[in-house]
Amino acid sequence: MNVNKKFYWIIRYWLPVFFLALVSIFALWDIYTDIKNNSNLKHLIPEVFFFIITSIAFIFFFRSNLEKELSIKNIKSTNQNLQKKAEYWKKKTIKQRENIRKDIENQFRNWELSKSEITVAFLIIRGYSFIQIASLLKKSERTVRQQAIEIYNKSGFNSRSEFTAFFLETIFEFEDEDSFFD
Repeated sequence: MNVNKKFYWIIRYWLPVFFLALVSIFALWDIYTDIKNNSNLKHLIPEVFFFIITSIAFIFFFRSNLEKELSIKNIKSTNQNLQKKAEYWKKKTIKQRENIRKDIENQFRNWELSKSEITVAFLIIRGYSFIQIASLLKKSERTVRQQAIEIYNKSGFNSRSEFTAFFLETIFEFEDEDSFFD
């Protein structure tokens, strides 16, 4: 937590608790001095009532703030755990992703795609539109569309969806596909 947020947290949540604690202490001190000076009961009852109310408020806000801090710590801990898990899975799958990429590149070479067509083909598989591909590669949309048609022709597919499905089906192929749809 940076300094500004910590300062805000203290002012917003702990300053009222501190104030209530002080008021309770002063009320208790006042009750003590009144008892010591033999004050009458009519004067003492409202002060005792005030002390009880401020003490209850103090306990409530103090407990509430502790619960908030604990909740924030738990959320931060959970977030750190999730980040560690994401990093673990990223590291764990990097070799598999590299292998898949090499396999796809080999398939592109088998189809005799040019270097430029390979770049466009990868972007098509990743789901980029022709306009996005053209923008990324600083080409006209028409050139990208023409390259896509050439890619489909060389690969033997009739459309973008068939071309993309060829690669995705092998990645998401299940041994028992019937159980997947239950």
